Order: sequence, then C-alpha cells, then structure tokens
Amino acid sequence: MTEAAITTQFAPGGMEYRIGKQVPGIVEQTIRQCLLDVTGPLGIDVVTWNDLFWAVHCGGRAILDSVEAALGLGSQKLAASRHVLREYGNMSSAA
Repeated sequence: MTEAAITTQFAPGGMEYRIGKQVPGIVEQTIRQCLLDVTGPLGIDVVTWNDLFWAVHCGGRAILDSVEAALGLGSQKLAASRHVLREYGNMSSAA
C-alpha cells in the first residue's frame, strides 16, 4: 500500500521526489495511532492534540489538511507549516 506512495529518483538537476495521490489518505488513516505509539511509552498523556505546538513537514496542502482532520486540530494549529508551504513550497530536503 505505501511502498510506491513516495518515490525518489536521481535526475540531472538533482533528486526528484513524487508524492502519490494516496498519501493524504494514508496520513489521515495512520497519523493518530503513530503518534499514540510514540507518546505512550514516554508517559506523555495527550489530552488533546490542540495543546501542542505543531510543525509538520508540508508535503502539500492535502497532507496538512489530513493531519488537521485526523487529529481534530484547530484551524490555526498548522499555521506555521502552512506559512512555509505558501512561501517556499514543498521542500523535500531543505538545505
């Protein structure tokens, strides 16, 4: 399901990354449990994801929308990530 969702290849101008149309759906289906798996063993009791500051790698607007929907985040919680996406685009590997 996820093997070909994000691909990378060498090109004359550098690395080329492609994000499949299924990625936002994969993110929306899996991010909540992924975060619970990470925070649980650390003893972090997340009452609500809105209590946290969020900086999400912006692979595109649909991915940010998926994170927001899956976690029930307030509209301003991803403002920093949306700003970076708007100003600089999807930076696959910012230098």
